[in-house]
Amino acid sequence: HEMPKSDLLLRAGNWYQQTNWNFYYRDYGMVRETPSLFRYVDTVFGLENKKGYMECKNAKLRTKTVERLLPCILEQRQMPMDIKNRMLENLCNRNSYDKTWNYVLAVGCSIFKKYKIDKKEEVNEMLDETKQKRSYLFGRLLAVYEKLEKDVLVAKDLKKPDDSDSKEKKGVRPTNAERLWSAYAKRPERTLKILEDKVRPYRDIFSKNNARRAIYYDGIIMKIACLIRESNTYEKDKNKALDEDFVFGYYAQKQEFYNSKNKKQEKMNVEDMDNGSITE
Repeated sequence: HEMPKSDLLLRAGNWYQQTNWNFYYRDYGMVRETPSLFRYVDTVFGLENKKGYMECKNAKLRTKTVERLLPCILEQRQMPMDIKNRMLENLCNRNSYDKTWNYVLAVGCSIFKKYKIDKKEEVNEMLDETKQKRSYLFGRLLAVYEKLEKDVLVAKDLKKPDDSDSKEKKGVRPTNAERLWSAYAKRPERTLKILEDKVRPYRDIFSKNNARRAIYYDGIIMKIACLIRESNTYEKDKNKALDEDFVFGYYAQKQEFYNSKNKKQEKMNVEDMDNGSITE
């Protein structure tokens, strides 16, 4: 390709603007960046290796996919749909990722962001409570159930003796929302009923020991559930597989829990919590 420097800079700048996302690194905290093309390939077509990062061992596939992605930058072509679909399939198999889940989630959001922009659709990384897309709402709801259970687990783990197994502390054990992620993405309404039953003991603990937090979560759950069921196509689509808006809804709701406005509410997680027992 031959083009003026100004065109190259403009197209590269557009690519980075349309694909950047927040990535968390232990040593640096939150970093706004666009993954390299090879990192895209490793995440979309690779597996988590023993060293704890994503790797695509098929050299020909890596080269071919990078060659397919380069025109997205140089010629401003759309993100290939098969790459978007493969990324979504990967994210629906959450249990395949142990150490790299948050990284894979961020890469997925970057790819979906580009795909949405190519389709002239708006991408809002912050929580949009007015958005009524079915997949987005189901994603939000899953994030609420995950956070609710983690709050209880963290509060209980903080009360464990200092010599207890470190893996059992700080809410490391996967929540039911995380365990049921794959089934939820494929059959959301059916899996939601299972999830509600499994999370009920944790909601009961909040009701007994932290009524304010219980009311807070119940209010969000009720509001989202009502929006889902108010849809004209609810009965028809209730167990239809979720699309990439599910990931955006999950991400946005999860980020909302951790933003500065909710620091005071986060403090309530570990206050006034009694040592209640939970039946798995």
